[in-house]
Amino acid sequence: MRQTRTVVRPGGKVANVLLLLDIEVVAGRQRLIGIFRYMRQTASNWNIKLISSSSSVPSSNMAADGIIAVEDSPTDTILKNRICFTPFIALDAVDSLFQCNTANIVRINVDDAAIGRMAGKHLVSRGRLRALAFVPDLRNNYWSDARCLSIKQEARKRGIDFRRFNNADDELSDWLRTLPLPSGIMAANYRRAVDVIEASHAAGLNIPQQLIVVGVDNEEIFCDYAKPTISCVDLDFEKEGFMAATELDALMKAKRPRPLKSLLLPPLRIIERESTATVVPATLIVERALAFIRENAASGIRVEDVVKEMRVSRRLADLRFGQLQGETINDCIRRHQLERVTRLLTSTELPIKDITKRCGFRSDKYLKRLFLQKFGMTMRDYRKTQR
Repeated sequence: MRQTRTVVRPGGKVANVLLLLDIEVVAGRQRLIGIFRYMRQTASNWNIKLISSSSSVPSSNMAADGIIAVEDSPTDTILKNRICFTPFIALDAVDSLFQCNTANIVRINVDDAAIGRMAGKHLVSRGRLRALAFVPDLRNNYWSDARCLSIKQEARKRGIDFRRFNNADDELSDWLRTLPLPSGIMAANYRRAVDVIEASHAAGLNIPQQLIVVGVDNEEIFCDYAKPTISCVDLDFEKEGFMAATELDALMKAKRPRPLKSLLLPPLRIIERESTATVVPATLIVERALAFIRENAASGIRVEDVVKEMRVSRRLADLRFGQLQGETINDCIRRHQLERVTRLLTSTELPIKDITKRCGFRSDKYLKRLFLQKFGMTMRDYRKTQR
């Protein structure tokens, strides 16, 4: 499937940009959103040609001023047919492809080691386990091995057993029965997590009582409708798309070829669902905290009040909130307070002093400084711009 989109702003030459992204999956659409967000923010003059199937990679890139492509097959074809030093951003491609002709190339790969560490720490945080285990990708990709290594290191650090599934899929149920219980299992991706869930049912093993399972990539249509629902390491593919557009723009504007550059995309957070919810799902704890913050932020609550409402330790409250929300409890309180401040600024004529009190701040001076840091303008100027 080919789609063309032209984004033109006044002034400057239009750049022809070729995108090879599989937009039939969530990750591809999120990358595309990140690319378009960069274009809007920078008013980039790009003529986009989108090819969403790796089977239709063009044999020649003569018309492209810059290229962004995902995974090995399209990247390999582009590298073999690249004209001179056409700027190229390669997403999630294997190391072996980049042996020569690497000028004007930026590689951006998800940080598989960090993904494995995040998954491993989440599994061991759920309680005492006798083993950690890993179910690899069917194609035994390099990224699967990197995730496996991190899980293995986490097991060694904890002094517990480590197991890796290396057999045919029809043996998965039998293999699960050999694990010491309880065990924590990381699946290489969400598809393999679904396989583990199904094999566990066939083996007569309970999740999460006997096995706790975490996958990678938050494909909600699979993770939310599995039984039990599947916890996953969430990846910020929109950020990856934004990074790719940023790096491509820099290469296209450079006056001379630049050497190969490699970047890593860290995992975003754990989306916790039933497959790792050994006692009370962390999502329920955090949802309780969020509801409390929404209702009481304007009354001047503190972090300690939220932790008390969550009914867990301060350390666990901070950990779970950060994993699931991507922000601290204090930042969340401040965000809700500032949202109320902006509503009052635009919908009332209340003086700043009264708004300060109604939004739970003890000091006008502190609120003014916080508001300026957040919005880049004073409260008075904000009120004027919204009228």
